[in-house]
Amino acid sequence: MGFADWFQSFINPERKTLGEPIRALIDQAEAHGLPKTDVLVAREFVEHNEYDLAFEHVVGQLHEYGIPVNAEFYRLLEAIADRMKLPKQRFVFISELIK
Repeated sequence: MGFADWFQSFINPERKTLGEPIRALIDQAEAHGLPKTDVLVAREFVEHNEYDLAFEHVVGQLHEYGIPVNAEFYRLLEAIADRMKLPKQRFVFISELIK
């Protein structure tokens, strides 16, 4: 992604509406057992509008710890990734954790 693409995605009005869904994702990840330190890191990213980093952190840590999730959580993950225009390969491995 070049600078022009990055800048366009950054100023995209859709991006400004990601805060609440990402916060919900973090809350749900915490409810599923994501450690408090990782929850705090993800929330810090959100405070600085770093939604991509928050998403990646939550997904990566759930996978790293092998924390089971439910289908509802995975659907939320898919919906957020779709809004962020993230390719499925960035999170599809979480489907292994659905219990």
